[in-house]
Amino acid sequence: MKSDYITRAKKFMVSFMPYFESYKDTREAVRYYNHDKHRHVEYYHGIARRCLCLADYAVKWDYNYETVERFGGCEQEVINYQFACDYGYDYLFAEITRIEVNGYIFYVMPRITVLAMNAGTDEYHPDERLSCDEYDFIYNTMRLCDLHDENWGFLHGEVKIIDYANTHRED
Repeated sequence: MKSDYITRAKKFMVSFMPYFESYKDTREAVRYYNHDKHRHVEYYHGIARRCLCLADYAVKWDYNYETVERFGGCEQEVINYQFACDYGYDYLFAEITRIEVNGYIFYVMPRITVLAMNAGTDEYHPDERLSCDEYDFIYNTMRLCDLHDENWGFLHGEVKIIDYANTHRED
């Protein structure tokens, strides 16, 4: 249930904040948090955003504002998600929810099974499961331009896009 993972994400971030605020390097913060709390939090990052993955949700935030302006950031994902909702295609995207913890803004979404994590399996690219209308919406209407294997996968057997900030769409 959505509200459950959002509530758990807020509680997690409250417990993670001392590490987040104490270490400049997020990798170190995650390493010490995992050691001290006996947890298994995974850390990923891209050119503009960072992400902590837990069992069934992910917490994202922007960290390189120069690249956020160029490639889009978490707030752009909120805008793009609403755009997809307005057109009835929100089911293709992992829903993103803005939360605030200790004055910091974070973004939470359900964790999906990313194709790049399953390298060497017989999985096929998710866009092969899209209808012509869905494909047209994603590539031509939204003009998403960074859909590689690490940016989408499956949640409960359904195609979900998790990184949808980078578009060439002008509203």
